[in-house]
Amino acid sequence: MLPQGVPRKYHYPEVHVNTAIHSILQELPPNNLVAPAPPEPPVFPYNPNVLSLYAWVAGICFALYLLLQNVYVIGWALALSAISYLLIKMRFRFALDKYHAARAYAAAYDVRVAEYQKQLKVMFPADKLWEYRLALLQQFFGAVRKPKTITSDDERHITRGKHAIMFHTYLAECFGNAIQTDKKLDVLDGEKYNISYYPDFVYHDETGLFIAIEVDEPYDEKHGKPMHCVGKDDDRNNFFVENRWAVIRFSEEQVIKWPELCCKEIALLVYSINKINYPVKDFTGTLPKQKKWTEYEAKALASKTYAQEYAA
Repeated sequence: MLPQGVPRKYHYPEVHVNTAIHSILQELPPNNLVAPAPPEPPVFPYNPNVLSLYAWVAGICFALYLLLQNVYVIGWALALSAISYLLIKMRFRFALDKYHAARAYAAAYDVRVAEYQKQLKVMFPADKLWEYRLALLQQFFGAVRKPKTITSDDERHITRGKHAIMFHTYLAECFGNAIQTDKKLDVLDGEKYNISYYPDFVYHDETGLFIAIEVDEPYDEKHGKPMHCVGKDDDRNNFFVENRWAVIRFSEEQVIKWPELCCKEIALLVYSINKINYPVKDFTGTLPKQKKWTEYEAKALASKTYAQEYAA
């Protein structure tokens, strides 16, 4: 199932998908059917208590008597209070009717939804509905920002972990020619300077779907500098998503220990978007989640003990 709502930013695997894709996958062809509106939680209306009202009226009358020393004013106040009480009771009965109607609607909502879905299935068989949505997806992906092939000048900006290179073997075996390497996505493209993002791997298929596949290390092996800490890749992820890509990030430890299950996560993401089915999607097992690290935690992990622990 396609990840919904807030992306899983604090655990690996981390998935980011453009919200427009969620909308497309719920889109229906033009029709005259009206989906049942979700019921609002019924709230029992306030029922005015006659004794409390009389106490309030008595207080007002006593205050008026002390102020004006006029018995007739008290009579008028009592009369107006009685009329007000009747109006309040009428409003309560009206609100009570709405409350019971809301409860009845909520009770019948599931039945209405089932009937609505039944009508949809008759009107739009699953294969026809998917053809319609796939056409919308391909139209959406038609405006994607396409990657470029890196040049020799780009090489100095790229840091490849040795385990990411190992992961390429599994990706190629599971996804074949859909996996690309040595690609970049330009952020700024000018005569004086270029700013680009270099995904570790790129998934691309015939529907036009692009996925940036990233393998995150907690620190740079050469200098021990913290990398990919919580929040540090947000701008990068958002740039890909805004340009109609999806992003999936794994920790280096996940790629080393469970490369097949990482491939399974990619296959599940692909299938949830465009229904392309790779056999690895049905691989037995579930990829263990891993908490993303803070800068403080990354510094603590920058030790030979930790690196050797999960690389063993």
